Amino acid sequence: MHEPGVVPFAPLAAYLLTGRGALVSSTVDAPSDRYVASAVRGVLGAGFAIEGAEGTRRRAKVAALERGRFADILRETGSRSVGREVGRLPFENDAADLCHSGGALEHYGVHTLREFLRESFRILRPGAISSHVYDHRDHLRHVDPSWPFLAHMALPDPLHDALFGHPLLFHNRLAPREVLALFAEAGFELVAARRFVLPAKRYVDADAAGQGEPGVPSWMRGGRLGRLTREDRHTAAMHYLHRKPALPCR
Repeated sequence: MHEPGVVPFAPLAAYLLTGRGALVSSTVDAPSDRYVASAVRGVLGAGFAIEGAEGTRRRAKVAALERGRFADILRETGSRSVGREVGRLPFENDAADLCHSGGALEHYGVHTLREFLRESFRILRPGAISSHVYDHRDHLRHVDPSWPFLAHMALPDPLHDALFGHPLLFHNRLAPREVLALFAEAGFELVAARRFVLPAKRYVDADAAGQGEPGVPSWMRGGRLGRLTREDRHTAAMHYLHRKPALPCR
């Protein structure tokens, strides 16, 4: 699990699903106790199908951590928080079965994102999965739902840099087709690209333009919006699911 700041959902989910912990890497913030209680509630409410006595035991162990600290979660689940350098993830070649992030990759500049994808390709085993939820929205949308969710794409570069040139609101403003091209450049093969549409707040496998509202009003056509396809204009977020190609049979 790779995040700008480590949130304890990933090690809890890994433990609940497998009985083992997770390795989490962070590039900005150190692990915080702030989200422990909400992460425990979120994992228990996620509907993971863990049956039998073992599932009951794991759920009880996770529930007991709600009033604990992040360090308690790492210790009790057998997880580790490691590394803070995007260009060199602290894992061996072909060492992981899954690399996942949520709401992280849009905050990297293009060069940094390219480095991360290259590194994640290196650490994944052949046939392993790369799963990343990428928020294409202007992040002001999260505090003001009336704000057009692709408004940041309409701003001229100098204005965007002046307003959002800091870690909290920086967005690389890549279009979905450009993100897909970076995954392909890193060597990944596409499994699925599922688009998150509004106002339904659900993922669709096709025809986002027919199922979601556009990210800007019809009169707004400036800036980077001209690079977007009609479907990209209706995409609020994307789940990019890729695979590292398996080794050919001999």
